[in-house]
Amino acid sequence: MLSSEISTALTGRNRQLITWPFSFREFLQMRNVFFNERDFYSRDKKLMLKRFFNEYCQLGGFPEVLKSKDNTLLEQYFKDIIYRDIIARFSIRNIKEFKELCIYVLT
Repeated sequence: MLSSEISTALTGRNRQLITWPFSFREFLQMRNVFFNERDFYSRDKKLMLKRFFNEYCQLGGFPEVLKSKDNTLLEQYFKDIIYRDIIARFSIRNIKEFKELCIYVLT
């Protein structure tokens, strides 16, 4: 819901909590991995950083997904964003095509 819609839906019984996805640095901190500039010259450290970056790209920066490593939750986020936040709000009629376009863009 948009922040303007929350107040009309709950009529005074709400509290807004904004949660942003983790940055890559925050992702590394969550995994208790810390790097400094000299680490980029080490082959092993670079390899480890690349593995963590691949994991970050696959799971995204959503804190709950990273904590649980639950891909079904990630899929549900995708569906909610596409269907509830975009298709419903903007009355998109070509739903199948729009979903395929979103998948293409994300890949």
